[in-house]
Amino acid sequence: MSKHTIILLLLSISSMPATAKSDITDNTLYQSLKRQSIEQLYKTGEARMANDEKTEATIYYTTASEKYDDSLPLEEKRLCVNSLVKLGELDHSSMHLSAAMNHYLAGLRLSDRNNLTEETCKIYLGIGNLYSSQGDYEMGIRFYRKALALAKHIRSKTLQNKALNNLVGASCFGGHASEGKK
Repeated sequence: MSKHTIILLLLSISSMPATAKSDITDNTLYQSLKRQSIEQLYKTGEARMANDEKTEATIYYTTASEKYDDSLPLEEKRLCVNSLVKLGELDHSSMHLSAAMNHYLAGLRLSDRNNLTEETCKIYLGIGNLYSSQGDYEMGIRFYRKALALAKHIRSKTLQNKALNNLVGASCFGGHASEGKK
């Protein structure tokens, strides 16, 4: 297991409820998950999220993200990074803010290394949300602007709309209503 894998697993486990920790540390379950493909793990994580099974989703996303390797095909790397984005979102929603930032930063390193612009945009939105949720609207705005620039570059209307909506909110809450209107 690589140093990166161990760090990601420990970060994820530290932010999990006790029941999930015992599940993932159960060697039989862990070995079973490790045999699944990254795509299977990610899809199962998505299915668990759709059923509001956040603890279980966390286990699948964690296992998918820790399978990252530079020799993987680009689409599998993308799934690993998206798993880190999902972990950041889950941590944020559970108010595990430092774990969320760690997942976003780990994802950012990998997305930058592999030129995954869409994923970088999602990560910037997540980081902006972290800052804004803590009342640091200036930093939130900074990351939303980065996300908007990338969304425009890749011509993603969905990500552009998310970035613009977040910019409006952060601008208004941060005392820059005229900038928000603009």
